[in-house]
Amino acid sequence: GWAIGSFWGAGPSGAAIAFATGLLTTCFYEFCHCIQHLAYKPKSKWLAEMKKRHMAHHFHDESGNFGITTFFWDKLFGTHYDRPERPKKSPTVFNLGYTPEVAERWPHVAKLSGGVQTAHPRKRGEG
Repeated sequence: GWAIGSFWGAGPSGAAIAFATGLLTTCFYEFCHCIQHLAYKPKSKWLAEMKKRHMAHHFHDESGNFGITTFFWDKLFGTHYDRPERPKKSPTVFNLGYTPEVAERWPHVAKLSGGVQTAHPRKRGEG
């Protein structure tokens, strides 16, 4: 709270610094998140490890490894994991929670999204 208060107390220049800091932080976060979802192999060991953990979140068990730029919050809240610790894949991992039960509850979402996909993502386009 004191940092925000000191920015606002500094007048327009403090507000501009606060805005620029927020903008740069958001750009950095979005850059990190983007490269985690693209076919890009980071040269940085830190970014490569973040990508590995976040991809486990999307393709192994979406109930953990939420971090994009740090593991701090996952470790603090107990959601950080290594893949061997959770050998069983989540049943909703490929649709990120959109199950037939969810589709039944919100049918308009099923209609707009093309329905519930149960096949492996690489097999969906096949006959």
